[in-house]
Amino acid sequence: MAAIDSCGHLLHAFGTPIQFVGKAIAVETLAILEAMKRALQKSWSKAHILSNAKNVIQIKYCKRS
Repeated sequence: MAAIDSCGHLLHAFGTPIQFVGKAIAVETLAILEAMKRALQKSWSKAHILSNAKNVIQIKYCKRS
């Protein structure tokens, strides 16, 4: 993942190997979650997550009671 500011300057870059998971949707989901976690750790007030995994972006989260 890479984080850039509004001028296109690199703020943060991170990469890590992952174990074989079998499906691209799982890897894309892990990458998005990691990006969100790092944004929270850096206390960024705004973040735009860009992904080419439309199926992951459109997943609706339903909280179970």
